[in-house]
Amino acid sequence: KVETKTSRAKRSSLSFLLQNKIKRRDLIAFTLQFATTIKAGIPVVNALRFLVEETQDKYFKSVLAEVIVKVEQGALLSKAMGSFPDVFPKIYTEMVSSGEVAGTLDEILNNLAQTMERDYNIQLEVKNALRYPTLVISGLLFALLFISFFVIPRFARVYGQFNMALPVPTRILIGTSSFLMNNSLFLVLVSVGALVSFNYWKKTAQGSILWGRSKLKIPIIGEIFMKVSILRFCFIFNALNGVGIPILKSLDIVSKTLGNDFLQRQIEKFSQGVSEGRALSALMKEGRDFPKLLGNMIGVGEQTGAMDIVLSSLSEYYHSELKIKIEALTVTIEPLLTAVLAVGVLILALGVFLPMWNMTQLFKV
Repeated sequence: KVETKTSRAKRSSLSFLLQNKIKRRDLIAFTLQFATTIKAGIPVVNALRFLVEETQDKYFKSVLAEVIVKVEQGALLSKAMGSFPDVFPKIYTEMVSSGEVAGTLDEILNNLAQTMERDYNIQLEVKNALRYPTLVISGLLFALLFISFFVIPRFARVYGQFNMALPVPTRILIGTSSFLMNNSLFLVLVSVGALVSFNYWKKTAQGSILWGRSKLKIPIIGEIFMKVSILRFCFIFNALNGVGIPILKSLDIVSKTLGNDFLQRQIEKFSQGVSEGRALSALMKEGRDFPKLLGNMIGVGEQTGAMDIVLSSLSEYYHSELKIKIEALTVTIEPLLTAVLAVGVLILALGVFLPMWNMTQLFKV
């Protein structure tokens, strides 16, 4: 079966690795345990057999068993793992291959485990930051639908028994409820159709790039997406550079770990420029999508030969920046959601209780 370019990119990315059939923590734990057993002098096949017995995930256990068979048949460990890109993507196999060549497989595996752990923690930080607004917005939508379908129609029937003009907030509530109830099937079909069409568009070559660029322009959240991508670029590029992988191959691997097809396209352009003899820092500074600081600092690394120190410092800096942006997101969204909730409650209260007040005044007369 021929895979599309998008499919291959996803199968090669670190983020895809951490979201596939095996649990993230299981793969990280396996890599750490594998590094420990290799460091203790246990042969690769024996170490893998030991880890197969320790593995609880049936799918992962079967993959490791097949890797053992391939290694016993004479295949390199990196090649055997490369047969299962849904579990061991390119970054994993390339680093393992470097460890095999240099004879430092235990150090490479330990480095790889730390890299995956860091990526996992970054994802957790972002998910935790987005969890609160997501829950609040979901709760508001659920409350709106429940009130529209079950609460307002009952009040509408009561108010309809009296010959009186209803206040504007009440008419808005009744009109909204009536529209949702009378067109519920149509709205569901349109929503599902729009969602399916959007997902299909995102998977196209042009759509994935446009969506990747659009995500970076979302107020507040777009900056978080950008910081995450830059942070991944810095620490993964540093990990690959540290094991001696050539810069062109490193850029190819890194481009697929950013989680954004638009930024992936930019890195691919940088790679093309480097292959033509240009400096990576110059290409980054010419572009408008990556921060100038990133290009300037990489230039320092190119001139001094201390790229590992520069990339490590950049990783720490952008991690701090990411934490600041996440805190800013919380500080900004909480009052905004509170204001939206307050306005919604006010409209509901006015729509429900104003007619009651009018009726009491009518009965007094």
